[in-house]
Formats: sequence, structure tokens, C-alpha cells
Amino acid sequence: MSRDATRNSLATVSQHNVVYFSSRTVYLDALMAKAVSEGFKQIVIVAAGYDSRAYRFAMDNVSEVVNSVQFFEVDLPQVIAAKSADVATLGYAANVEYIAADLANIPIKDALLNNAKFVQSAKTVYFVEGLVYYLPQAAVDSLYTSLGQVASNDSILAYDFANECLFKKTCLDLPTWEINVFLEVMELKKEPWVSGMDSDVHSQWLSERGFEMTELISFHDAKEKLNVQTWNQSPIMSQLNFVTAKKTDNVA
Repeated sequence: MSRDATRNSLATVSQHNVVYFSSRTVYLDALMAKAVSEGFKQIVIVAAGYDSRAYRFAMDNVSEVVNSVQFFEVDLPQVIAAKSADVATLGYAANVEYIAADLANIPIKDALLNNAKFVQSAKTVYFVEGLVYYLPQAAVDSLYTSLGQVASNDSILAYDFANECLFKKTCLDLPTWEINVFLEVMELKKEPWVSGMDSDVHSQWLSERGFEMTELISFHDAKEKLNVQTWNQSPIMSQLNFVTAKKTDNVA
């Protein structure tokens, strides 16, 4: 009861960040579970940080399924060192390969291919969760171009992004002062948001990198499309989107 009350309070005073983050986790977990049930054997988590998906998966599934799925967690060397040490200390068991790489200096394709256990031809789920709005657009473009080069056909790419209007301060029905407050709060947290994309042309942007967009859900529609019963369309968080795409041979 205390947890639920705290979450509900935080959801109100934090522009519903808690609702968004929880929904994103549920959405991606469901996508991964479906992919594994369909025979996907590799999961790549880009900028994994302290993502717990591999460890929760190991706890929730029978050993035969766990052992058949290989996770790859990619992040900065110092992050990988700290996380892997904590995982060992806590005694968590999971089928994870840690890939220490600064993606500002090495393409994700090269980082993955340098790992002996990564099989490029295998159908893979690629997660880029909670990352792209922290990167300059040029870095986002490079990351997704490299993902398109390494992903095999029918691999799945899933991620979230913020609407461009947040950074241009042109969102309809969203006052400039409110955008400024949000962006300033993120600056103070030392997690500045620096880029966004246009959802109207996002399918074309993906196609240019070899992916076919299969789903784009604006978080504005979370109640109807994601079954988020507590949602009341917070103006800021409504500018976020969930995307799922499939790797194809076709590049626009």
C-alpha cells in the first residue's frame, strides 16, 4: 500500500515520469517475451546501464529457455565494470555477455562483431531504451545506421524517442515556459535532453537505415493503446513515443 501510494504521488508531481517508465518496461518486456517464444535467441541492450531485463528473465523462466537465449549488454567501460562487479557480488545468474564500448568512438556494429558469441546472422532483438533524447541527432543517426548494418533480416528494433517539438518549443497546447522548466530540470539532474525526432517522417527515417516501422505509439494514447489506466495525458510525457521496427532488405 505504501509503495502504491508513493508511486501515485510521484506520478503526479513528476509529470507522470513513473507511469511512463513503468509502461515502457512492460511494453518492452512483452515484446521480448513474444520474440523469445517465436525462437529469437539473441537480445542486445544498447546503453544497458543497470537494466535488469536479463536477470529478471533468468529468474522467471525455466533453465532450458534461459540457456537458449544470449543477452549482450553494451555500455561504457566504467559502467560495465561497475555493473558486472555488482552482479557478481549479488550472485545474480544470467546468460549475459558484457561489451564495454564507447559508442562515440566505435560503431555498435564493430562492438558486437568483436564479441565471439555474437552471431550476426541470428534473428536478434535490439533494445535502445531511454537513450536517444540524450544524444545529438548526428549521433542518433550514426547509431541507427550501424544497427541497420549489423542486424540480420527480420531482427526487431525497439526504442523510445521524444518529439522534435520539445526542443523547438513548438508543441501544440504546451506552453514554452513548461517546456523550459522540464528541460531545465533535466539539466539540473545532469541528464540533459538534447534532441528529438518528427514522428510524421519517422517511418522514412527508419527505412533509410534498413528498418520497416511496424508500430509507433504516442504516449498521448497510452490509456487506449497501452492499457495504462491511470494515465491522464500529461503534456510533457505525451511527447514521447514507443517504436517497434523490423530489419528488411529494403533501404530507402
